Amino acid sequence: MSLTTSRSAGRLEPQREREGTLAHVVETLLDKGLVLNADIMVSVAGVELLGIRIRAALASFETAARYGLEFPGGTETGTVAWQQALEPKETCPSCGKESPTQQLLEEFCPWCGWRSARALEAQDQGDVTASSEGDEDSDREEPADDDE
Repeated sequence: MSLTTSRSAGRLEPQREREGTLAHVVETLLDKGLVLNADIMVSVAGVELLGIRIRAALASFETAARYGLEFPGGTETGTVAWQQALEPKETCPSCGKESPTQQLLEEFCPWCGWRSARALEAQDQGDVTASSEGDEDSDREEPADDDE
């Protein structure tokens, strides 16, 4: 949703975007998650005859793990794929694909090669350190052979 200025009153009014598709809705639901809690009681003359508690969650495994939701019995959480799913990820500002946060900030985007300011700064410091060490080595004098 975006805000636009109304010509008649000069105020901001919400305007619906037309980009919402079923795929977009499902992706948003899985990314953000949806939790339903319902208590249903049927009683007659103050006597509870039937009581139902419904607890349901609709979310991707990543979202469920992030919010600490319980998984169904028998879920294998020790696999490599599961550990990768739990690894924090960020979206690359250049290509828009998700990559591990640490790799994206410290090194580069594995998809497009984009480098963060932190990675560029670390690289520049490494280059300066390497060049200054090289200069120190060239400044050293070789010991003279006294055998001649």
